[in-house]
Amino acid sequence: MQALLEVWEQLPYTEKDNYSIFSLLSESISTKSIKDPLPKRDTKKKPLESLYILRYHIFDEQVSTPDIFGIMNKIEISSISQCDDLEYSIYISDIQAANDLTLLRNNDINSILTIGYNKPLAYPSIKGGYKHLALEDNGKTDLLRNLPEICSFLEKQLKKGNTLVHCLKGQNRSCAVVIGFLMKKYSLRYENALEIVKKSRTCCEISEGLAKQLSCLKF
Repeated sequence: MQALLEVWEQLPYTEKDNYSIFSLLSESISTKSIKDPLPKRDTKKKPLESLYILRYHIFDEQVSTPDIFGIMNKIEISSISQCDDLEYSIYISDIQAANDLTLLRNNDINSILTIGYNKPLAYPSIKGGYKHLALEDNGKTDLLRNLPEICSFLEKQLKKGNTLVHCLKGQNRSCAVVIGFLMKKYSLRYENALEIVKKSRTCCEISEGLAKQLSCLKF
């Protein structure tokens, strides 16, 4: 509960009213603090750190280091000849970046596609809404079966604003989803779509299973 209150405190006043219950809880905690004072602490607000985020999320991928977290990348598709039909941009990130309201606002994110079991906080300012597909990183995920639904969502949302695709680390599943979308939309080969994504999201590492599925796609 304390973690949720800390996130609520970071919201602008115009959005805090959407979560009035936290206002009551905050007042309650403040009153209790006066009656039962605690040792002084540094009250300066700090950004959510990777280790903090990891404490509250399911590991549906192997995590060897938290240093990869908190990064959001715009996928540059200007090298594709037909790319002019996309007015808005696709972004890829990890779970921490998907929870970072400042990053979301700085990149004008309008909608979010979550891949896996790690759902981010739902902010009212994400006007296009959230979509969640529970695709695991276990070598058995059938990406091709879900690709039509994924492409339909991305096509629809990219007409309205920038769209973020994320999984836990933003290295495998989310990158594979964007690669599949680019292959279908622009009739690209797997190798070409992979190169485009890797140029923008350098930590991209597609698993053998997903690479095999995407390599079989023909448009």
